[in-house]
Amino acid sequence: MKKIPAFACLTGLFWIAGATAFASHGVNFPAQKSSAPVIAPSDTGTLGGTVEDHHGVPVGGATVSVVSADSHTKRSGNTDGTGSFFIDSLPAGDYMVTASARGLLPKTEKARIKEGRRTTLHIKLKAPPVYTD
Repeated sequence: MKKIPAFACLTGLFWIAGATAFASHGVNFPAQKSSAPVIAPSDTGTLGGTVEDHHGVPVGGATVSVVSADSHTKRSGNTDGTGSFFIDSLPAGDYMVTASARGLLPKTEKARIKEGRRTTLHIKLKAPPVYTD
């Protein structure tokens, strides 16, 4: 039985057919370990980035909310200790992204999520005005 390298069944990173489809035709796929992930086609993308204060200091624990311009669905998450956030599996389209944190003014920005891509935003939050008498 002739063995076919696993990469012969890949187009880019997309799997064309499973090994079981070829098993009935006498094709044997060798077990190979690969560090490259096999990614299925998707109509979603991801949003990631950072939230910083007006001095450029990362804001941990900030809330990042995304609202779809088309469906008005909302998803949210929080930044980690380095001010980074990541929201995956967002349907492709336009979004309003709002970052907020205690003691800072919220900020909203537009983002376009594309299929199979990561959109990156770097959001800077300002301090509220200080009023004196």
